Amino acid sequence: MTDAGKRPTRRRLLASLGATAAIGATGCLGTRSEHNPTNGECPEYDPVEPATTDWRGVLGPATNTGAVAAEAVPEGDLAIDWTVPVETYVGHHVPVVADDTVYVHDMDDELSAVDAETGERMWTRPLTDPEPAPAVGGGTLVVVTNAATHAFDAATGDRRWKREDIDGGIFGASPIVAGDTVYVQSGVATHAVARSTGETRWRAATGFPSDSTPAVDGDTVYTAGDDTYVRALDTADGTERWRAKTSARIDCNVSVVEGTVLVGTGAGTVLGFDAETGEERWRYRLEPRRAGGERRPRQPETIATDGSRVYVAADDRLVTLALADGTRCWDNRSYAGSYASGIAVGAGTVFVPTHDDRGDAMTVLDAPTGNTQQELIGDKRQRFDIGPSVAGGGVYFAGRSAVVRLS
Repeated sequence: MTDAGKRPTRRRLLASLGATAAIGATGCLGTRSEHNPTNGECPEYDPVEPATTDWRGVLGPATNTGAVAAEAVPEGDLAIDWTVPVETYVGHHVPVVADDTVYVHDMDDELSAVDAETGERMWTRPLTDPEPAPAVGGGTLVVVTNAATHAFDAATGDRRWKREDIDGGIFGASPIVAGDTVYVQSGVATHAVARSTGETRWRAATGFPSDSTPAVDGDTVYTAGDDTYVRALDTADGTERWRAKTSARIDCNVSVVEGTVLVGTGAGTVLGFDAETGEERWRYRLEPRRAGGERRPRQPETIATDGSRVYVAADDRLVTLALADGTRCWDNRSYAGSYASGIAVGAGTVFVPTHDDRGDAMTVLDAPTGNTQQELIGDKRQRFDIGPSVAGGGVYFAGRSAVVRLS
């Protein structure tokens, strides 16, 4: 187990694999300058109630908001309901939950479906090198490996189709299932394929690869990537509606809510764009980190939103901004970012993995204030660093060779 100063973040894991690194007390985390022009108080907390009660992708709905309806959120203090062993040599990814079933894979050779209420394993299938989090929709489970994109019957685990020309990487973008279409970032393109057959509907070139999970809202898919652009594409044919230039590559997911598209760049900047026009509405520069006597960007790794606040996770911070204008509201400096840590929001609460001198924990925060409502410390058998997912009255994490449900 690594110490608190050397947590297995996406960036550190990339370095350890020899790859090139991608270019909780409350306190000041941003700089008020031309990058952060707002100086007023954070607006009143007024979230949008989502319709979804499932967690169908890496950040829940196809819009990548990480937000669920209040009825999906468990009430009161959380305790562990069940733990299911999922052995691994490489790691896990975020569990996805739909139709009372939890879908999870290791990064070695196994894909499983687990009953959400009982923790009983429903089916298991061998699958070599599954990489990012899967996605599920319309009874189809989609998994990207380092060699192909696979679709399975979500109820039985039977294979429906396989595309060997569309693959992913260990830290690549997760697939998105929206309606009858699957969207995958692979190579230097966004691919839209039929959910039922895997047949290509369209392909839109991006110029450079992208590890940023796209977001789909209505008839538009929003993408970003290493070429520094944010794009809005027509879901029908991939036609580009607009593109917006940023100052650095984008690895963080795209999120969209209430007409605002959210991204975070490798330069440490969080941006809000008008979803219809691509016009920049606001930007916020995260406080740089100090390393070896130098100031380096603190890079956003996950963005979630409930329509009132924007929750931005770096590997050691959770920063909360106002969706309306990017004003900083509060931050949590115990956030424990790893290669698959996330954020889940619902019913005015925020679920995140944290770390302090006592070890790893699952922490519930009050969304308006950032105050801690509950902290559940992990142990040698269970860590809370992969996830969370929230669905159907349960909170799900993976880590330490197991998947756990809390309620």
